Amino acid sequence: MSFSQAEIMALAGKAARGGGAPPAQAALFGRAVVAHLAAVRDENDLFYALDALPNGPIIDFPAAMSEIVAAGGKGSVPSEMPGELFGSYVDVLPFAATINLGEVEIKLDRPTAPKEPVRLNPSDKLRAQMARLAEMTFVPESDASRESGAGAGMIDND
Repeated sequence: MSFSQAEIMALAGKAARGGGAPPAQAALFGRAVVAHLAAVRDENDLFYALDALPNGPIIDFPAAMSEIVAAGGKGSVPSEMPGELFGSYVDVLPFAATINLGEVEIKLDRPTAPKEPVRLNPSDKLRAQMARLAEMTFVPESDASRESGAGAGMIDND
């Protein structure tokens, strides 16, 4: 079954939030998952990142990217991180970038052109794990949760 990039990006971002990632890192992970699946890279890197929450690549990669940008666009791929996932983070940068033998070069003066949208086919196992983590962001349905502001509250005035 295929899914739109927006569906996968939203699910992956919500999964990262459910696993404890801050909003900015979760959103960037969602974009990286789309790039990862579009490039037909190994899904095991995504499982590793999700299993490592609330730490691991989803937190560390954006910090590493910031350090590379601060260093003028040149740096090294974090060696302790899984294979191709860092490349997916590089792919979603708004600038042209390359990775060659573990060295990253981001051309901060050259924006990238938008990529053609494609349908994505994640495995059932990956979708199930992301859905399980995403569910952790849901508030349980109860009078107590409604009294504290969840949903429409105690009155529905539609």
